[in-house]
Amino acid sequence: MTKWLDDDEMAAWRGLVETFADLTAVLEAELTAAHGISLPEYATMVRLSEAEGRRLRMCDLASQLHVSASGLTRR
Repeated sequence: MTKWLDDDEMAAWRGLVETFADLTAVLEAELTAAHGISLPEYATMVRLSEAEGRRLRMCDLASQLHVSASGLTRR
């Protein structure tokens, strides 16, 4: 049987999830305002800039970003 979170654990979990969402929204807004790119686009450029020769196979880049190849194409 799976043990569910108690009230304190659930409150901590919700706090973490909400803080992460709030932080991501602020970073996204600042990045878009300052540079006209989204957080996912920035993450893509970071991965490529750190790769050897600044190149990655599309399937490897998609895997590192936890998206599908089609999701990466849209990006």
